[in-house]
Amino acid sequence: METAKKAGRKVLVNMFLRYDPYCRMIHDLNQSKEYGALKHLAVFRRTPPIWGRLGSDTIAISLMIHELDFITWLSKDAKLLACNVTANSDDSGAVMDCLLSCDPFSVHVQGNSMLALPSPFEAGYHATFENACISYIERSSRDFFESECCIYHNGKKEKITLEREEHCKAVLAAAIKDFLNEKESGLAIENALPGLFLAFELSKH
Repeated sequence: METAKKAGRKVLVNMFLRYDPYCRMIHDLNQSKEYGALKHLAVFRRTPPIWGRLGSDTIAISLMIHELDFITWLSKDAKLLACNVTANSDDSGAVMDCLLSCDPFSVHVQGNSMLALPSPFEAGYHATFENACISYIERSSRDFFESECCIYHNGKKEKITLEREEHCKAVLAAAIKDFLNEKESGLAIENALPGLFLAFELSKH
């Protein structure tokens, strides 16, 4: 940030979940209160050992940072309440479960780097609003990708499919407009600090 200020340049961060339509939906519903207030959010990212070492001291910064960016986008007041970490024998993989307070809602966030091969990579959430619940899960591997999103409201289950532009393309398009001063992208480095500070705090557990 200091270097950018001295050079008169912008620094943007790849907070790509801000451009995932299923995450933007939760953000927008949290703002609009269409289904009442958001009361609880459970988010997760689980992976087999395909990214290198993701042990107890690195899993928050190197895997869970995306969920932490998402949570602190919803609420900059996220505070850690509790954290539990389980690691394998050589600490090359771990499962981290955390409880956060983001008044007026609470969050359970899990990172898991101990899935056995050939388990698929998984990410998703379950959001509980006052008048609806929304679940989303995606699974992928080298050979396939599948996802499902459901809204439970007024005694009905509705499956929804949103147009999902590939993350890198969407983020780069927004970054270019931001660098050209055409439109703010929300990817400013300042916006990444709350999630990063939480990740540093979790890495101490």
